[in-house]
Amino acid sequence: MELQDLYELSQGDLDLLMAETAEIRSDPENRARSHGRWCTAGYVLELSRIIDTRRLNE
Repeated sequence: MELQDLYELSQGDLDLLMAETAEIRSDPENRARSHGRWCTAGYVLELSRIIDTRRLNE
């Protein structure tokens, strides 16, 4: 996934992405099962939050 892909998502898709990545991050079993996936979800979640905030401020 490229950063540009996140910027091109509709707001609805961005909201869904944030919800799904937050769910991955909130489950402690996900961290134990797949640390890489858990970390990636955290990065994507933070980038999505930044994009969401920027959109709200525009």
